[in-house]
Amino acid sequence: MSRLFTLKAGSLALIAALAVIATPSQAVQDRQDQDPDAPKELKNSPELIREIVDLLVKVQKKGAWPYKGVIGQPIGMEVGGTSIAASAMLHCVYGNKAVAKDNEEARGAISAALDYVLKALQEPKMAVSVVEAYDVRVWGQMGAIEFLCHAKRYKACGEREQDVDDAIKKLVDILVTEQLKDGGWNYATRRSHAPFCTAYVVQGLLYAQGLGYKIPNKVFINARKAIESSRYNDTLGYAYGGKAGAKDNGTVLPGSISRTVSGESTLMLLGTGDMDKIRKSIEYFHKYWANIEKYRGMGGTHRAPYGVAPYYFYYGHRYCAQAIQHLPAEERAAERTKLEEKLLREKIRNKNGLWNDREWDICQGFGTGMTLAVFLGENQPMPPRWVPEKEDDEDADK
Repeated sequence: MSRLFTLKAGSLALIAALAVIATPSQAVQDRQDQDPDAPKELKNSPELIREIVDLLVKVQKKGAWPYKGVIGQPIGMEVGGTSIAASAMLHCVYGNKAVAKDNEEARGAISAALDYVLKALQEPKMAVSVVEAYDVRVWGQMGAIEFLCHAKRYKACGEREQDVDDAIKKLVDILVTEQLKDGGWNYATRRSHAPFCTAYVVQGLLYAQGLGYKIPNKVFINARKAIESSRYNDTLGYAYGGKAGAKDNGTVLPGSISRTVSGESTLMLLGTGDMDKIRKSIEYFHKYWANIEKYRGMGGTHRAPYGVAPYYFYYGHRYCAQAIQHLPAEERAAERTKLEEKLLREKIRNKNGLWNDREWDICQGFGTGMTLAVFLGENQPMPPRWVPEKEDDEDADK
């Protein structure tokens, strides 16, 4: 009798085990119950990344991943869009534990992008400018410095290493000169900074400093002050531009989550960040995600109620992925899974397998380059933390 009971118990245990294998995990089922749009399963990231790389190669045009805005296709946008896609490709093909390292077509596409960016940086409209104007050249400059730094670090420059070195030095000088009086950067005006823009520029300069390029301490000190000045301390909302008001009152944060994750992540790199704020910024990104998703692919920009431009949708995912990398290692996987689920929804990913938050197909290199940061996970390099130069910098505000 005892032996029979043991056999029955063993059989029941086997049946239970097979049932677990044959059905989705309870966690997946719970997520689907809560959110019917969530994907039923997530693709294996290396397989997915190789697929994305192949698709990006196919949509490259004459060395560029072009970009278009409501003002047309200025070269600043073209260089920015190309640099974002090419940077992501570098991490996939040349990066640590690269998943597409044997893809010769991808290497050729990266090389063509490098040629394109180096040539485009010689254009007059990519030169330094401190003229008050709506001028998107800074998008190209900050994208290019990050791309070129990655190309140099991965030794992917070929015979153009000196050209890359010269271009990085020039871009450092340009961005330092273009820094606004309030310590940040902006593409729309020189009257006050835009946190979106300032965070991106700071991180490009940190990559350059990490490679040994000298950048005055005051550049980072004043940029940090600019970012902090835009934060609503009662909610972690961030002003679209300039300084935050006295209180958010719940009207800013719901539409500012892309600014919040990029701002808080950058402050961690600059030495004044806070792990609790990092966790909250990630939590708020998920909580208010639908508020920025509604602007994805919408014509025009800055529509009510939150005034979020559509091109900050995938930008937000990139910096949310970066914020996750600040977390303790044991917390990251669960947070990445939530982010991946959002990007793999049928209504979010294009039918051709890429991502695009604008109404024009030409912009899909930008959106896809931003989203790759999520799927790369630990293989997406973090900008180095700021290390103050040894200099007398008491008058940083002057």
